[in-house]
Amino acid sequence: MSRKRTRTMTLTALAVGVVLLASCATRPATSIPAGGADTTMATRAIQAIGGQDLALIQPLTDVHFDTGRAEIRPEDATLLEGDVKWLQAHPDTRARIEGHADERASVAYNHALGARRAAAVGDFLVARGIRAERLTVVSFGKERPLCTDRSAACMARNRRVHVSVGPAAAVGARERDRDVPDHRGG
Repeated sequence: MSRKRTRTMTLTALAVGVVLLASCATRPATSIPAGGADTTMATRAIQAIGGQDLALIQPLTDVHFDTGRAEIRPEDATLLEGDVKWLQAHPDTRARIEGHADERASVAYNHALGARRAAAVGDFLVARGIRAERLTVVSFGKERPLCTDRSAACMARNRRVHVSVGPAAAVGARERDRDVPDHRGG
């Protein structure tokens, strides 16, 4: 199957799942910068939690986007290179790539934008050797903001992709428990 067809099918599947995601509960995101993370400690934590809440472990960084855009900025590509190294060093982990948007525009538009942002990060990781089957792509649009002020700085924080990681079985179980559709990215 061609890469373009695979991407089209992935985006179509994401569009169908977007409506289902609107009712998901809000979860505060936390992250540990890739460059400053103690990966040994993160690995022990991943092993310790098994099927528990994966929000506790964030060795990867959030990447941010310009308004209405899904292109990865050069400074964020550098951060993602560190994430690629972490994922390569931890081949038994899965990653859930979550696309987010600020509060401007409609729910539908922001879910589609979040999906494009998450797909861009998924494509970046796959292009650098991370297997697509290790990745799950979801969009939360504007439904899970980090910041609720109406300032430009706050909205910039919300235009992001957040990557959660954990053991393959735990990531799949968490998604089933929360009724989050499982969309493969790449």
